[in-house]
Amino acid sequence: MFSKMQQYGIDKLSDEEKLGLVEEIWESMEEPVKGMPLTEAQKQELDRRVAHYEAHPESALTWDELKQRVRAKR
Repeated sequence: MFSKMQQYGIDKLSDEEKLGLVEEIWESMEEPVKGMPLTEAQKQELDRRVAHYEAHPESALTWDELKQRVRAKR
């Protein structure tokens, strides 16, 4: 049996193309994800991260900066 990556030809994409596909898939899920309730642990983690950001806003990265860091680690 073929994996989904082989079935849809994803295995033939470059890493850059795969990342673009992941972004498109994530963006397409925005509305359904909004309707999914968070667990208490997820809420606590988000609260912790917001508090950290508010205390250290200089530590935040833009989306472009984050992508550059991830790509640089390859």
